[in-house]
Amino acid sequence: MRKQRSDRSAKDRSLMPDLREGERHFRWLADGIPHMVLTANPDGCFDYCNQRWASYTGLSLEQTQAGAWRTAIHPEDLEKVDRWPEAVASGCEYEIEYRLRRASDGAYRWHLERGAPLRDRFKKSPGGLLTFSASC
Repeated sequence: MRKQRSDRSAKDRSLMPDLREGERHFRWLADGIPHMVLTANPDGCFDYCNQRWASYTGLSLEQTQAGAWRTAIHPEDLEKVDRWPEAVASGCEYEIEYRLRRASDGAYRWHLERGAPLRDRFKKSPGGLLTFSASC
């Protein structure tokens, strides 16, 4: 039993460089596209926003996580945007249009956001949901 755990631990450690490289590649790709990208954990808490999101909204990941993202949404659109956690909780894809304030001039612009779940193929995470991504 101890040997089996040790073998698994060694295998897990050997996969870490591949995981780090995959994460680096994802960030490079997400920061290189002309779209805003956010990801959230299965609880709906944001865990990543790309550089385009930060530049457009003027919000850092920490500010976004703290709920400041709501200040970038047009007040008339908040009610429909507030329904996105339902999509995360249900693990369903969604599509929503709303106005987002551009930090550079304060103007609101319409955006179409699409969200999709990434399922845990090993079924180790709660509800089989690994992460949820959204882009606009």
